[in-house]
Amino acid sequence: MSTIHVITVRELINWSSGNAPQSENLKSFSNGSLVLPPIQRSVVWDNKRIIDFWDSLLRGYPFGMMMIHKANKIVRSLDGNTHESAKNDWALFDGQQRLSAILLGFGIEPLSRGLKLWVDFSEQKQKGDTLFNIRLSSSGQPFGYQLSNPNQKFELSKRKEKRKLLKDKSIHELFKEISGIDLIEGNTETIPFANIACKLLNNHRDHPFKEKKYESFVNKLNMVLDYEFSLMEIDSDIVNNPEDYLRVFSRIGQNGIPLSNDELTYSIIKNKYPFVHDVVQKIKQEKGRFISEIDLVMAALRVARVTADKDNNELKNKYGHGRPTPEFAKGLSKYPAIEAKFKEFIPEAQEKIADSLLFKALDLINLTLSYDKDNNQIGFPRIAMSMIKPELMDILILFANDLSETPHESIREWMIPFALHSILFTNLSKASYNLFQAFSEENHNSIDCSFIKERIAIFENEGISYTIPRIEMLDALKKDNFFGKSISNPSKDRLAFYNEKYAHNPSDGLRKFIFWDQNATKFALLWLQRDYISKKYPDYDPTSEREDDLPIDLDHLIPQSKFSGHFKSFKSQRIHESVKYNTEIMNKFSSQRNPVGNSIGNLRWLDSSENRARQDGEIDINGDLENDFCLINATEWNGFISNEVWNKRAINEFETLIECRSVYLYEQLLNKSLINDFLLPLNEIQPGSDT
Repeated sequence: MSTIHVITVRELINWSSGNAPQSENLKSFSNGSLVLPPIQRSVVWDNKRIIDFWDSLLRGYPFGMMMIHKANKIVRSLDGNTHESAKNDWALFDGQQRLSAILLGFGIEPLSRGLKLWVDFSEQKQKGDTLFNIRLSSSGQPFGYQLSNPNQKFELSKRKEKRKLLKDKSIHELFKEISGIDLIEGNTETIPFANIACKLLNNHRDHPFKEKKYESFVNKLNMVLDYEFSLMEIDSDIVNNPEDYLRVFSRIGQNGIPLSNDELTYSIIKNKYPFVHDVVQKIKQEKGRFISEIDLVMAALRVARVTADKDNNELKNKYGHGRPTPEFAKGLSKYPAIEAKFKEFIPEAQEKIADSLLFKALDLINLTLSYDKDNNQIGFPRIAMSMIKPELMDILILFANDLSETPHESIREWMIPFALHSILFTNLSKASYNLFQAFSEENHNSIDCSFIKERIAIFENEGISYTIPRIEMLDALKKDNFFGKSISNPSKDRLAFYNEKYAHNPSDGLRKFIFWDQNATKFALLWLQRDYISKKYPDYDPTSEREDDLPIDLDHLIPQSKFSGHFKSFKSQRIHESVKYNTEIMNKFSSQRNPVGNSIGNLRWLDSSENRARQDGEIDINGDLENDFCLINATEWNGFISNEVWNKRAINEFETLIECRSVYLYEQLLNKSLINDFLLPLNEIQPGSDT
């Protein structure tokens, strides 16, 4: 039977900080530390979940039981390092997310490395559904998030204003040093939560927060510290039975934020092979953060499976060629060849990391893809490297493993256009499945330019990727069949002539590039502006995929204030009398202004400080605008920006400027990245399924 202990929040915090409980009813824990079992995932709660949890604590709501068990041989400390357990250590089996949120309130790791809690004691109106005005800031958003929506950043204009006041500090310095008054909508009464919490924790009655304005909060927080809850000690029979242990873990996880398939698979791998966590962390430190540790392990396991046991048809039929599943991870030891290959990717001995297949694959990918003005002009800037999707990284590691002895210079001419085409135009899940299936055959073709050209043709033919217009097909757009005509014809109709002549609706691929896909837009612009970005940030280390942490902003060439906003007000103040009462034009412009204004042709990446300086003004015409921003006619753009009246001519000019640049960007991308060299003529692509 499982044993139930009663513990206070204060005792739990002290135990987590290395001070084992000394109370009489917790004697069994008095000589041991609280650690994590290897199976545990990272902290996954978002900002709102953390604040809501603290609000529940302060209201006295129950927060459930936590579960522990006697630690196994290998454990992780709360800050994430794997080590051998001490004799009397205890592992926190369930409750990591709640404990991490509690510790954040006291400024204790792991969450406090990138987040900070604040509480506002001013008399401003309560925002959101919380007892107190609790808010969060982060290393990516040091000025905080919206009080009423803690997962939402403040608008760019407010962030720009704050950055101007603290212009000489880096964003990470700001996170550590700013006070409550520096927060957006902060004030002198906005205090770090931990300042109060730690005083109450360490000086239960002798604390400085005795003024009336603090009274309610202090009373509630003291109540939290003294709150008693249940700590269940899991029966050793369950802990010692791997099947039961994993089953309980996965079922408990369903009651909080459910584990994804990959998270559960990774947890199973860590439980079977505890060394994996630290080895992958070490590889990331050495080679940079391309994708998460979970995705690196999934890629290594997936490539090991497809390369180590090609003759095992039973394995192929049972698991297919997708990402590894929990069922496969549980039975990995049944396939010794795959298990051995997996350990070649992620070796148990850390001194062998540099010789591991994963380390070598990442090294080759880095050398092959990274932009270098002198030696690799079509490469990706480092910022873009951190945004490569997991399914593409699976493919690249598969390729790199197959080409481990090939000089990276000879791989660039096809790997870069393939990777870029995959990111912008391909269903990566289907593409990776297709490629892993091809590699599972004993005699797959060698990877070279011909293989890539053939594979892209297969992707287009089978609807795995969009079929896109070729360079030579753009002449029709330049003959006034497209630009500036959305008020008379939406883009779908204007591009219909492509679909009448060719299979697979090639206009959809172009419209996706221009209008549909913001993630593709961001990546395409990163590549197109690779020289500018690399000059600005030569030492950038892709330590995070969070856009919050990027040193650049996505800037509208024609500012949003010029074309966006509530249309009724916009119409009354900005639209010229000659078109104001033309219902057809007004309806079409109302529906088209935001899709056109937010399309790729009106966007660029701009250094955050340069963006702050620009505000909503004209474009700075100094510098190499064509090379840095793919912008040729800045004077025309500025002439439009300075115009305050929207007449029919202005509407046409707005659309023409943006759509001309959109097609120019598309043409530059296909030509300079060499993608166009890998595309078969459209008349050779046969009809098939649609994407």
